[in-house]
Amino acid sequence: MQTLADPCALGLINPLLQTIKVWDVHDGQCLRTLAGHTELVRCVRFNKEFIVSGSYDNKVRVWDFQTGDHLYQLEGHSNRVFRVQFDSFKIISSSQDDHIRIWDFLDVDG
Repeated sequence: MQTLADPCALGLINPLLQTIKVWDVHDGQCLRTLAGHTELVRCVRFNKEFIVSGSYDNKVRVWDFQTGDHLYQLEGHSNRVFRVQFDSFKIISSSQDDHIRIWDFLDVDG
């Protein structure tokens, strides 16, 4: 499996699909496809460790940036997720349900 050493040399795009594609922006090669959402992926944020996505399936998903492994599915919104943001401690998501949720990144299982 290819190691993704430089997140600045990568692009994440999602042309209105249920998947997220990780691209090498230098040579245009698709490195990974992340599947799991059951509706349109609306928003994606990433750093060198994680990829966080929100979808019209009302869920937020967290992926391992290096391996592409799906780590967590966060449920709590009752409508489409439009925006996600995160740091080392929190994941914040907003939804068409008129709620902003703050998830504890250190305890997403709990």
